[in-house]
Amino acid sequence: MHFYSIDLIKAGYLLKKKGIWYLTPEGEKSLEKGEKDLLKSAQALYKIWKEKNKDKSHSTNKDIPEEQIEEASQKVSSLLDDARSKANQSFTKFILEEFDPYTFQELCGALFRGMG
Repeated sequence: MHFYSIDLIKAGYLLKKKGIWYLTPEGEKSLEKGEKDLLKSAQALYKIWKEKNKDKSHSTNKDIPEEQIEEASQKVSSLLDDARSKANQSFTKFILEEFDPYTFQELCGALFRGMG
């Protein structure tokens, strides 16, 4: 959802604050266009925004050597993998310690019902 909302945010149709999505007045007006025209106008406005901000985004990386960028990228990737692994281990430990088989069965049933 986040990836597909970028055009709508940059077009000024949506705002996201603290995990809550808000429809702007411009977004409300754009709903009258119908879904296809709404997306087309959001994409067009995003392209305009991207062109205006093109120089700003590239200027910050010019002073940083490519090797440092690659090294930082690898460190971030490694940290993210570690965080995912720890979260998975914590979740598995919690499930195994806190749920008896019947409670786990009810949890899975509720999850599947919620997923349709």
